[in-house]
Amino acid sequence: TLSVLVGRYLAQRLAIGQHSVATSRMKRGCLVRLIDFVGNVDVNKLTKGRVMEWYADLLSEGIEGAPNRNGTTRSAATAHRYMRAGRAFYSWVVEEGLCLKNPFTPLGLPTPKQTKRDVFYSEAQREVMLSASRGLGRPIVAA
Repeated sequence: TLSVLVGRYLAQRLAIGQHSVATSRMKRGCLVRLIDFVGNVDVNKLTKGRVMEWYADLLSEGIEGAPNRNGTTRSAATAHRYMRAGRAFYSWVVEEGLCLKNPFTPLGLPTPKQTKRDVFYSEAQREVMLSASRGLGRPIVAA
């Protein structure tokens, strides 16, 4: 079932140093959301159609219509993070020979337009920070 394989996947990635503890926790959260949505099914039962339904759900109010922890809907960037975690997990499942096809590839999802960086500060605030950092001889913020 999905939950057993998620545990194996995360333990293996942690053991070989491919994931940090924080990354493992984040991916576990994403994959638990997947299991909450599709059920603890056999890995071969998940279809591309069901993956797309999950993506649509992530973009809306979230699992079972509940907003996320902040009381808001998930951003497209967050939904993409969940999808990347699912794709990485299923790539491992295919590599292990436990499934023939990764239902997360290719999906052709649109690239998220807004990230946290876009809303962290305004264009005017960005320009003030850049000009201040240039006075130091080198930019200290991303242009």
